[in-house]
Amino acid sequence: MHHSHIDPGWRKTVSAYFYGQNYNVDKGGKDTRGGVRNIYHSILSELFIDPNKKFVIGEVAYFKMYYDHSTEYQRSLYR
Repeated sequence: MHHSHIDPGWRKTVSAYFYGQNYNVDKGGKDTRGGVRNIYHSILSELFIDPNKKFVIGEVAYFKMYYDHSTEYQRSLYR
């Protein structure tokens, strides 16, 4: 089962992680320009393609941000 884990507010603000901003803050060569929002977009595509796949969301704060700004169709796919 796939999962996500990005600590809200660890090195950047919650918003910066969500939208992929301030990527130069990260250390250790990690490239987080994509942002959590894009992770959820790609996961939604995968879940749509294969309904047998499962995904565990570790950070409800990020998912709430994504869900609140999603279309009703996107919400129905996640449900």
